[in-house]
Amino acid sequence: MFVATLPYSGLIFCIALEHQKTADLLHGINELLRYLQGVTQTITCDNMRTAVTKADRYEPVFTDLCYQISEHYGTTFSATRPGKPRDKAMVEKAVNLVYKYVYAPLRNQRFTSLSEINYYFRIQLDQLNLRNYKGSSFSRRELFDQYERPLLRGLPSKPCLLKKCTILTMQRNYHIQLREDRLYYSVPWQYVGSKVKVWYDQQTVEIYHDYQRIALHIRVAGRGYHTIGEHMPLNHQQAKSAKGWTKEELLTKARHIGAATAAVTESMLGNSIYMEQNYNACFGMLMFEKRYGKQRLEAACSLALPGSRVTYTMIKNILTAGIDKQVRITIDQPLPLHDNIRGAQQYQ
Repeated sequence: MFVATLPYSGLIFCIALEHQKTADLLHGINELLRYLQGVTQTITCDNMRTAVTKADRYEPVFTDLCYQISEHYGTTFSATRPGKPRDKAMVEKAVNLVYKYVYAPLRNQRFTSLSEINYYFRIQLDQLNLRNYKGSSFSRRELFDQYERPLLRGLPSKPCLLKKCTILTMQRNYHIQLREDRLYYSVPWQYVGSKVKVWYDQQTVEIYHDYQRIALHIRVAGRGYHTIGEHMPLNHQQAKSAKGWTKEELLTKARHIGAATAAVTESMLGNSIYMEQNYNACFGMLMFEKRYGKQRLEAACSLALPGSRVTYTMIKNILTAGIDKQVRITIDQPLPLHDNIRGAQQYQ
């Protein structure tokens, strides 16, 4: 059970959670602020492990989740002093009231889901907050609406999402790999080889270096590369935009020349992890058609295909040396019989 209360009006909030894990604490705080329809200047919490990594009277250390929530909602976290129960006396009182006015009326009911429990909890909670204080003519809700609600900050348009954090080394192809979904995201090429901190959730991927955000991506589904043009070195940007060609256009032009040329183009595009780095090489190879003609280019590609790795330079050398014009002799006649050839009769 997650229980919270406001300091002046005493307005109470509670919600049943499945666990006491980080995601549950985040859900509880999101629901709390949505219930208040605003954000307080600070959130004071107990020294629970999901919120505080190092308890200290003067300078407690909070978990990454607390810093995420603070940044998202524009608030701060503080913690009660260790061994000082008076610091949380008001919320302990709220817990007792929740037992009395929320739990007790529902003690004989049976629930089948967490959402069902919270539905009936909310009914009882609203009634509790509308009850007048003993010996007074006002309730927690009335005090809150009159004095505390105007002091709350506005809520963001979306609730805070749990972000995961990992430290990665930027690869030579100026990308980092998010292993969770085997997808690569680009980083400015100047940071190649550097250690970067990656924060990501279901919607975004943020990359930091020395506490400065250097890249922001929308998280996408599937595998492959997600590249921002400004992150590429100048020569790679030129390669990508060479004559306006795309992968599909290069392959279409290659197929018009011949099957071998198309196969070589496909191979060259796959020579590098980052496909766009080879656009310029493919474009240059296809331009040999204007100088040498379709037949010679197709023949040169046919000669180069059996190699393990086909490059622009390989095709250029074949055409320049005229190797594609040499007649390849194929022997399709059997060798003549002679005394050194043994037949099946030798092994009977």
